[in-house]
Amino acid sequence: MVGHESNVFDCAFSPDSRFLATASRDSDARIWDANSGECLVEMKDHKGSVWACAYSPDGEMIATAGEDKLVHLWNAKTGERTGTLYGHREAVLAVAFSSDGEKIVTASKDKTLKLWNAKRKRKLATFCGHENSVGTCSFSPDCSKILSGGEDNVVIEWSALNAKRLATIRGHDAPIKGCCYSADGRRIITASTDSMVVMWDSIVSEFAVGDGSGILYALRPVGDDISDALE
Repeated sequence: MVGHESNVFDCAFSPDSRFLATASRDSDARIWDANSGECLVEMKDHKGSVWACAYSPDGEMIATAGEDKLVHLWNAKTGERTGTLYGHREAVLAVAFSSDGEKIVTASKDKTLKLWNAKRKRKLATFCGHENSVGTCSFSPDCSKILSGGEDNVVIEWSALNAKRLATIRGHDAPIKGCCYSADGRRIITASTDSMVVMWDSIVSEFAVGDGSGILYALRPVGDDISDALE
């Protein structure tokens, strides 16, 4: 598929696999026919690089994230812009829909994630905890949790219900470039520029913390001791 005039940073299939969305440094996002390779629509409202794109689960909407600190929402059939999410203070590097299509999560160079109501285009929560740029994010299959990975070499698991930090995964020695749940939600995959891809078990563990009480989520590398990854 030829058409973009600079680096292509992200791509996403429509749920029915008939179409492909792409995001590029050339300030454009595009929709392509996945069978013929024909460019069907150009979406041009971003000012600067478009870092990420995602289809809604019903295939009706595309979200794009840009260097201009904005997330644009588009009609996936016509390419018409239907809304914009405002709130990040620096470039938005990642965007993802929940599996029910109700919510959107975004990750930014401003060290935060934001949770949005996809239909009302309204901010629901801001997640603070990373010490550097956040470049990847995803929902759990049941939409109750969110993963984020950043330039601080850390993956954080959050509650999508109250924006609280549930767990911190440490173990990578370089920035995190990808993180996601398995389809059953029981495992997590993280990818880093340290050349490692790590699979983790997601385990609920109860143990003494601080004053001797507390419940935290514990995450461990498969086959390794749980203490290696527990904060």
